[in-house]
This record gives sequence, C-alpha cells and structure tokens, in this order.
Amino acid sequence: MGCHEYAAPLSLTRELLMRPTLLLILFLFASGFAYANDLDTLQLLKRDLGERVEVVSKREIRYCSDNTCEVIKSKEPSDLLPEFLYLYLFYESQYVELGKSHGGEKPFRETAIEEPDVWKKVEMFCPGTKKSPQCILDSMRSGLGIQVCPGRYDEGKYCVSCGEKTRCKRL
Repeated sequence: MGCHEYAAPLSLTRELLMRPTLLLILFLFASGFAYANDLDTLQLLKRDLGERVEVVSKREIRYCSDNTCEVIKSKEPSDLLPEFLYLYLFYESQYVELGKSHGGEKPFRETAIEEPDVWKKVEMFCPGTKKSPQCILDSMRSGLGIQVCPGRYDEGKYCVSCGEKTRCKRL
C-alpha cells in the first residue's frame, strides 16, 4: 500500500471532525446576537435598581434615587426608553450612588455587567464605524426626540422641569 491510500480516510476524518466544531462556533456566534436582541433591559434595570425605576408610559421612564428623579421623555412612544435609561445611568448620570457603594450595596456601575449587550441593541443609532456611548446617546436623543429632565417629589407634589416648562401635580 502506498501513502495515498490512507490520505482519503484521514482527510475524511478531519472533515467530519471540523463540521461539528464549525457548527458549534456558528451556533455560539448566532446565539450571542439573539441574546442581545432578546435582552429585557427593563428587567435588568428593575433587578439592579428596584423600585427606583418607574415606567410611566411608552413615552416616559424615571429613575428616582430619593425625592429627586431623572425623567426620560420621548416625543413619540418608544420601546427603547429602557435602553436609553440604562446607558444614560451608566455613562452620564451625575447621581453619586450609581458609582459608589452605599450601605453595603454594590453600585449600579459595578453590577451592570450586561452593558455591552444593551449597547449592541442600540448601537445602530450611531452612524459610522466609531461607536461611542456619547454618539449612541446623542443619536437616540435626536432620533427618538428624547429629553432628560429633572423631577422632584416635594411637599405633596411632583414637579418636572423640561426646558422652560415646569409642570407640577399634587399627589
């Protein structure tokens, strides 16, 4: 027997071994994309921040750490307000407790390990190849008509100031 007689079975064995490996790699790659799209960002916010996250409507979501709030409002109803709030709290919010531990609790910016997956869900808002948190948030602001407004619970009423307008309602 010559060495060419064994080459075919060896080649066939390699091919059979490579197919499952390739299929596994493709499956894992595709499931990563599926996970990012199936990720329930509102549930993540509720898990990490609890009652401090309030969904008012498809046009408004709030983060209230105490008697003050950051109110996210959009001109049109949007299912992406939780993603905006998540990334806003992670990158831009000035609330100290989001980055520092208080009372033994880990801060949001340490527990928010799904941030890259949330980012993937909305990175299409940022044009071009250089994606950044600022670009994504700014593009979501302009694309969805989002405003971040301060709110406050005080003396039996709740007030929100957006731009020049302040609206209060009795509780």
